[in-house]
Amino acid sequence: MNLMRNLRINARLWLLTILALAGVIVVTLISLSMFNSKLLQEKELQTRKLVETAHSILVAHHGLMEKGEIDEAAAKASALKVIKTMRYDGSNYFWVNDMHPRMIMHPVKPALDGKDLTDLKDPNGKRLFVEFVDAVKSSGGGMVPYLWPKPGSEDPVQKISYVKGFAPWGWIVGSGVYIDDVEAAFRKELFTLGTIVLVILVLLAGLSFIITTSIISPLRKTTRAMHDISQGEG
Repeated sequence: MNLMRNLRINARLWLLTILALAGVIVVTLISLSMFNSKLLQEKELQTRKLVETAHSILVAHHGLMEKGEIDEAAAKASALKVIKTMRYDGSNYFWVNDMHPRMIMHPVKPALDGKDLTDLKDPNGKRLFVEFVDAVKSSGGGMVPYLWPKPGSEDPVQKISYVKGFAPWGWIVGSGVYIDDVEAAFRKELFTLGTIVLVILVLLAGLSFIITTSIISPLRKTTRAMHDISQGEG
């Protein structure tokens, strides 16, 4: 309190303005952080639900096989054909590998089909397909982060995939969300919210200047007049 008393009125007003501006910035940063976290969680949940949809196709075709309507080879081929054509959010896809791990079907990189993926690593050295298998063995499925090229590109980017095992055939079906898609949405939100906050800050600073001036100027005139009177000039 003593410190505040030692400050001039205009300094107090500007201090209040600065604290208000800092508060707006802090709230904005927290909101952006929460938005980014929520967006990523929503993407992960969406991916999980879509993988479960692809998984249900395996279940359905296995059911047809058990009923004797088709044999195992036909059931597998038909299920893979359906999953291979499935897309969402533009070019996002599903793949199927086994527990070895060996690729059963990859719609974007068919050259991987039938290949042993045990030693396939991302640029950070992560054996991603081994981790897919580990996730299925430990809990039936789960999220795995790694680096992987987007369709039509050879440059790896951050990706988080959800995988789920299908025990009757020893298969794993998976799909993932590219983090740069999330980052692009975040940058768009950052630009929009940043613009709004900047306008608010400018208006707040301008209003503070006007209020400060409207208070200080009359005080200065009054002080000057009182000084003149004390000097016998009034």
